[in-house]
Amino acid sequence: MESAQPTVLHVISSLGQLGGGAERQLLLYFQHRSDRWRHLVAYRKPHALLQEEVARTGVVPVWLGPGGFLRQLARLLRLARQEHATVIHTHLFEANQLGRLVGRLLTIPVITTVTNTLAVEERLVAGDYALWKYRVSLGLEALTGRWGTTRFIAISEVVKASAVATMKVAPSRVDVVYRAVRAETLDGSKAAGGPLLITTGRLVPHKGQDLLVQMMPDVLAQWPDCCLQVVGDGKARGPLERLTAQLGIASHVQFLGLRRDVHHLLGQADVYVYASWFEGFANAVAEAISRGLPVVAVDLPVFREIAPSSSVLLVERDPQRFAAAVLAVLADLDARRAAAAREALRFQERFSVQRYVRDTEAVYAQAAAVRVP
Repeated sequence: MESAQPTVLHVISSLGQLGGGAERQLLLYFQHRSDRWRHLVAYRKPHALLQEEVARTGVVPVWLGPGGFLRQLARLLRLARQEHATVIHTHLFEANQLGRLVGRLLTIPVITTVTNTLAVEERLVAGDYALWKYRVSLGLEALTGRWGTTRFIAISEVVKASAVATMKVAPSRVDVVYRAVRAETLDGSKAAGGPLLITTGRLVPHKGQDLLVQMMPDVLAQWPDCCLQVVGDGKARGPLERLTAQLGIASHVQFLGLRRDVHHLLGQADVYVYASWFEGFANAVAEAISRGLPVVAVDLPVFREIAPSSSVLLVERDPQRFAAAVLAVLADLDARRAAAAREALRFQERFSVQRYVRDTEAVYAQAAAVRVP
């Protein structure tokens, strides 16, 4: 029997092999959604760190099962028919291809969220992408996106501009819906000891944590009791640990792995540091800003778009320059923390969950009104 509510069928690659930003942002939406729409979420890979949390929101998570793309396509077709999907919302590359095919076969409008900038050059310099593979993937994403997506959601103006340029989609088909941050502030429970720097995120080459390790000797020259905490996990962890040993700073860099108490860890830190090669929004940085923590980050276009200059110091991608920026913040830490605390409230309001839900559901309504040929 068809539900009285219009139904959004979300299709995502996983529910969190490492608890990624797209998955956690979807969970945040589920936790605060209105009752205007009914939701269920289908995921491709059996990585489901967030499955129980999603289920607690009342949204049904459905694994599409083993057997490869075609079998998952058949299962998704059955699910979309059985649940009378009004709109399909796809998240991340593999799920985009599945959702677009089902949308075209069943004439259901499809929304795709674009979560990052897409330029080939950015992937090349980051060093963890096979160039030919990325070019093929980007070509497929652009082709199927133009053919199978009704509307796109870009998570920043920078991402919209990148999608328009690289995927060749009309700007009128792309809506900017900024990510949301939770309205939480630091608890002020600063740990005893020397200055504490912190970074969070997946440990992969394009996140640039190697630069953070490389800048530590210059920081330690002036603050010998300083420590860097690295929260997260991934394939770059081993190389990063070896780098700290080669630089003789292993006792000053702590690899904490995946943690569920990130808010507590942020509350103990003095400065948040971040050195990614490219970002579409950078949830990790946004969380630090929203919690009133001073930030030093490599200068990226999206930070110029969203980050307050009084609490976020942007620097060139260079270990010495990055270290100098960190030292400047530590030398004036009380004033920096006061400025960051003031900016946190404005940032939370600008990127509130309520605004995120409202803007997202406006795109659902707009897409649902489209007749798919």
